[in-house]
Amino acid sequence: LLGLQPTGRQQTEEFANTLLNYLHDNGGHCNLGDKSPAELIADTFKVSKKTFKKAVGDLYRRKLITIADDGITLRRPGFDDAAVATFALPRPHCIKPWPAAICG
Repeated sequence: LLGLQPTGRQQTEEFANTLLNYLHDNGGHCNLGDKSPAELIADTFKVSKKTFKKAVGDLYRRKLITIADDGITLRRPGFDDAAVATFALPRPHCIKPWPAAICG
């Protein structure tokens, strides 16, 4: 059965792109979040709260946004605390002369 609306996953993916474009066009921030009223999300983006939350979750898992009490924000690579916290330097074992205790 073919419908006029995209399937659930397809709709989420399309809206995730729409949300990314919105963030780019609005200084990297959106005041809406998962606690926002469904009516406000529908008025702003013309999608259900469920679709909004799925798209936000998808963007978050892809590390493209951060989520806070005041909304969602586009991550800026290299300047985000979470990115710095998860950044790992390579082990120095291939660089000489490191002591065996460090390279072990």
